[in-house]
Formats: sequence, C-alpha cells, structure tokens
Amino acid sequence: NKYSQAGEFVEKENNPYLFYILGRELLERGFISKGIEVLEKSTYSESNFYLGIAYFALKDYKKAREYLKAYSPENDTDKAKRLFWLFKTELNLGNRDIALRYLRETSRYDNFYGAVAKLFLGLKVYKPITLVDVHSPNLYFELKKIYDLGFLNYMRYEAFKNKEKITTGDILLLQDIDPYTSIRLSVNKYGVSSDIYRYVSHPTPFEEIVNRVSKRFKVPKALIYAVMRQESLFDIYAVSASGAKGLMQLMDFTAKWKAKRLGIKLDNIFEPYTNILLGTAYLAFLYDYWNGDMVRVIASYNAGQSAVSQWKRYDDDFLFIELIPYSETKNYTKKVLYNYYIYSEKLEKLF
Repeated sequence: NKYSQAGEFVEKENNPYLFYILGRELLERGFISKGIEVLEKSTYSESNFYLGIAYFALKDYKKAREYLKAYSPENDTDKAKRLFWLFKTELNLGNRDIALRYLRETSRYDNFYGAVAKLFLGLKVYKPITLVDVHSPNLYFELKKIYDLGFLNYMRYEAFKNKEKITTGDILLLQDIDPYTSIRLSVNKYGVSSDIYRYVSHPTPFEEIVNRVSKRFKVPKALIYAVMRQESLFDIYAVSASGAKGLMQLMDFTAKWKAKRLGIKLDNIFEPYTNILLGTAYLAFLYDYWNGDMVRVIASYNAGQSAVSQWKRYDDDFLFIELIPYSETKNYTKKVLYNYYIYSEKLEKLF
C-alpha cells in the first residue's frame, strides 16, 4: 500500500528522478518486476544501471547488457561498477573473451570493483610503495611535544592549521603516534593519488591488541583492521552523529551487551584494548550468526543483523551488495571489503 501511494504521487509529478528513486527502492526491497516497470519510465542516467541489475537478477542477460551499455557514468567508482557488471553479463551470455576484456578494464581502477577484478585475474591488490622523495620533518617534533602533554586535539589543530609547512617526513613520523592525522594530512596536502597517501593509507596500529583479540575470537586480523579503518580512521576518540564511539565505533548498548557477555567491567569505551576487544567480539557474534558469510557480517556491523535478515537473499553476493536498501550500508560494505583485500595481502607480507 505504501508503494502504491508513492506510485500515484510519482505518476502525478512525472519527474524522471522520482521515477528513479521509487524504482530503485522497489528493486532493493525485492520487487524486481515492479521496479523495472517504474524505472523504465525514468530518463535519469542512473536508472540504466539499475535496470541492468534488475534484468540480471531475472537472468535476462541480453536486456541487462542493453541497459548497462546505455549507462554512461562520469566518476571512476561508477565506471568500474559498470564494467564489472558488463563482465558478469557477458560471462553469463557465454562470451568469455568479451567478458575478460571488461574484467581487465575494471582492474585498472583502485576501488572495490577494481580490487575484485584484480583478484579474479590473479593480480595483487596491495602494491607496496617505495618512497624516493621524502623531505625532512618540519613540524613533527613540535607536534610530538604537544601530543606528549596529552593534547591530541590541539596537536591536530596545529597540524592542519600549518599544513602548508607539513612535509612527507612529518606525515611518516606522525603515523606512529596518530595514524588518523597522518592519513588526513596526506590527503589534504598531497591527494589520494600521491605516493605518500598510498604509503600511509592502510597502517597497522595497535598490533599487539589486534593479534590478541584475533586469536581469542578467531576473527581475521585483516577484517578487524578493515572495519577499524572505515569506522574511525584509527581515531581513538571518534564519536559519530549517531553516538557510536571509539576505534570500532561501538554504540553504548552494543558495548554493554558484549561486556556483560564477556564478564568485564566497562569503565572506558574509548580505551583501545576495550574498544577493539568488544568490537571484535561483536564481529565474532556476527560470524556465528551468518555462518561465516563475510559480506553479511560486514553489512550487519553497519546496519544490524535484524535489518540484514529482512533483506532479500541472493545467491550472487555482488547482486546482494548492489541491492542493499541502505545506501550507507552498501557503500560501507564495499569500502570494508576493499580494505579487507588490501590488509589481507599487506599482513601476509608483514608477517
């Protein structure tokens, strides 16, 4: 009834974007045929992608290919997404050579689908960077003094206020005391394509803690780091708009629940060991809940297992990801998986 009322409103407005929003919502809620009917009334560019996905779900691969080819994205994330789904479509049509060409094109991108394509091709996602042009530190020792006095936020303020004076040497040294500031400064000053950003983008802080809780709960270290990076960017005192706290961004009720189950007193949710311990315990719970299905584990860490349990099940994990009803969770799942692929390879090299 809710969607019938929405449909009447959208028909009355006759707005291409509204047709797209309603059609996508119907697809994401599992109403594939009805979603197609609504999306085909839209001239909004993104509608072509979702029509391609919808026909793929119905196994009408020729129709899927038609709409995916008509989709003309502008940014790299969506370009890789289009190419990857063309790969899957051509593969299902039996056109292996064409599919392989699309897969190779996808692998050129540094994002989720680019990483998946690399893995399918037997290529490495993580490429160690050798820095050849590191400038001497300019502000690090002053910033370190502020940090040692216990003024982390003031240290960050001074670092960003004086970012024109920051050097690659400063960023490298800051990584040891505050990975959050190191990563943020590398992006702000040098950009995400720079060698310095790629060098510091996926650090492995709190190694002793991560090793310990990984062994205790049998959760991969790579996943703990992947979640931590996406949740807080390694900011110990991170607090989200919804009230999630610390490195693993725990809600108070989740932290109290896991602390009670583990028989520990919850004195300081921001303390790194406590936060990582409880976050990893929750990941372990989700692993058991989903019988080791990592995609749904990650989605549930963001949206909650109750919500994920209500979503339409697909045998194809990529189809499941693209039709996650919450945009935040869809993007979160892709980013954590991308981080996981990188950390899996990086940790293999480190240890």
